Amino acid sequence: GDASGPNGITMRGRTIYVAIGQGDTVIPGPNGTTVPNPKPSSQLFSSVLAIHLSAAAEKATSGFSLSEQDQLTLAGGGRVTLSNGGGDRLKIELVVNLEDYVAEGVPGNVRNSNPFDMVVVGDNMFVTNGGLNKLYKVDLRSGAYADLAIFDRIPNLPNAAGPPSVEAVPTGVAYADGAVLVSLLSGG
Repeated sequence: GDASGPNGITMRGRTIYVAIGQGDTVIPGPNGTTVPNPKPSSQLFSSVLAIHLSAAAEKATSGFSLSEQDQLTLAGGGRVTLSNGGGDRLKIELVVNLEDYVAEGVPGNVRNSNPFDMVVVGDNMFVTNGGLNKLYKVDLRSGAYADLAIFDRIPNLPNAAGPPSVEAVPTGVAYADGAVLVSLLSGG
């Protein structure tokens, strides 16, 4: 039930991609349900950001701060350029803004989204979503995304303690020899 922030990073050239987790987009509801948070602390949860570093900022920096207005600008599709006062600059843009949650089960109950890891391949990014048991394919140029895979629940072993099945929970992703490889946490 705790909020989460950045979950995963990957780098290509001088661009760092950061998967931002579920944050506080959902909260406990009545009777064991999960409901949307009417006032999440950021509009950037369940997204991927691209941080473009200059050569100077790549070597050493004294840090940067992202204001609430910067977050709103990014969530609206704008770019933000930050300076740390020491002459270093970096540019940030929203790559993709995924759904924060989806309806599930009883009316009002939701399941949280939780982007966890990503890998960049050519003009595409593959993003795991441990909360929704999905793998997305994202077009880096447009930010458009689609489900590439949806992972079903995994049957528990016969006579094993616990429920009859467990969540798949895709958390890791890699690319090798033309294949996208996904690791599952198999939510114990």
